[in-house]
Amino acid sequence: MHLFRSLSRWLSRDAYDSSDPEAGSDALPQDAPIPTIWLFGKTGSGKTSVIATVTGAEEAEIGNGFRPTTKRSQQYDFPSEETPLVHFLDTRGIGEAVVGHQRDSFSVGEEEVDQSPSDLADLVLVTARVCDHSLDELIDQLGRVRAQSKSRPIILALTALHDAYAGQPHPDEDSLATLDNLNDAINSERLPEPLRRSLAAQLDRFDGLCDRVVAVDLTKPEDGFDPHDLGADRLFHAILDHLPAAMRQTLATMDKVKDDLKASHTKSVDIVILTHATIAAGAAAVPLAWVDMPVVMATQTHMAHRIAKLHRQKLDRTAKAQLSAVLGGRVALRMLVRGVAKAIPVVGSAVNSAAAFAMTFAAGKVCHWYFGKIALGHVPSEEEIAKMYREQIANGREYWKRKRASDS
Repeated sequence: MHLFRSLSRWLSRDAYDSSDPEAGSDALPQDAPIPTIWLFGKTGSGKTSVIATVTGAEEAEIGNGFRPTTKRSQQYDFPSEETPLVHFLDTRGIGEAVVGHQRDSFSVGEEEVDQSPSDLADLVLVTARVCDHSLDELIDQLGRVRAQSKSRPIILALTALHDAYAGQPHPDEDSLATLDNLNDAINSERLPEPLRRSLAAQLDRFDGLCDRVVAVDLTKPEDGFDPHDLGADRLFHAILDHLPAAMRQTLATMDKVKDDLKASHTKSVDIVILTHATIAAGAAAVPLAWVDMPVVMATQTHMAHRIAKLHRQKLDRTAKAQLSAVLGGRVALRMLVRGVAKAIPVVGSAVNSAAAFAMTFAAGKVCHWYFGKIALGHVPSEEEIAKMYREQIANGREYWKRKRASDS
C-alpha cells in the first residue's frame, strides 16, 4: 500500500514541485544508492592506489580531494562532493608511529561525529602489504569492526606483491593467473617462494576476519612493472560482488563513464548530468517494481536545481510548470511501465537501469538547453521541449549501449 501511495503522490504533482524553488537543491535523496567504502589499513599500505584503481582518478588529485571529517577520519568523494557516486572513508592512526608517549590510535565507535565510519560503511576494504607481518594492531581493530557488524562485507586487498621479489619483474602471465585462487597460489611452484610464504601467512592471519581476499600490485606505469595494475579487475569485481544490487549498479555504471567524467572535468554541466544519470541507473536496479521511481525522480529534481544554478537561473514556477509537464509526467509513466519488467529477474533490472539512465540523461540535456535558451531571452514552448526530449532520449539510449558494449 505504501508503494501505491508513493506512486500516486508522484503522479499527482509536478516532478519539481516545491513552495521553495531552492528546496532539495543542496542534497541528493537519502535513498540514493551511493556506496560508502571504509578504507582500513596502515599508512603506506596502498589505500590511495586502491581508490585510483576504482575511480580512475589521479593519485595526486585524490590526495588533494580528501577532507577531514574529524581529527581521526577523512573522506574522499568521487567525482565531487556535491554529486558523489562513491564515498571513501579513511581512518587515520592505525599502525602509525608513536609520537612521544602518545599514539593517534583509532577507537571504533568513538569518532567525534554523530555517526562513525562503522555506522556509515556499506563495505570495509582492508589493505595490507603482503610482506608486512607487523599487523597485530590492525588485526585487533579489524576484529572489533567485524564483531560490530558481522553481516557487513569485509574485503582484504593484499598489496605490493613485488615486495616479495624485489628487483625482479612480475612472474609470467600463466604464473600470475594462479592468483585468481589464493589457496591454489600458495601451493603453486610457479610463483616465487617468498610470495607464496607471505600469502599463506596472511591468509592464516586474517582467517575469519574477511569475506574475500584479493592479491594486487598497483604501481605507476613508470615503475616498470607489467602489468602495472595487477589484480585491479579482481579487486573491482570483488567489491561489486559484495555490494547491494542498487549500489553495485551505481559503481558498475560509474566504471563505464569514468573516462568521460575525467574528460568533462572543466565542463561541470556534463559531470552533473552523468553523475545523476548514473545514480538513477543504480536506483532503478532495485529488484522490486515501482520503488525506484521516487528516488529517480528526486534525483532528477536535484539535477534540475544544480543545472539551473550553473546557468545562474532559478527553477521558478514557470520553469517547473514547463519542465514537469513534459518530463516529470513522462518519466513517471515510463518508470511505471518499466517497473513491470522487474518481474523478470536480472533482465528486468538491467532494462530498468538502462531506461532510468537514458531518461535522466535526457532530462539533464533538456534542462541545460532550456536554461541556455532562457538566458538568451527565449522561453521554449512545450512542443520544443518535447522535441528536444525525444532527441535526447535517443542519445541517452545510444550512450548507454555504447558504454555497455565496452563490457565485451
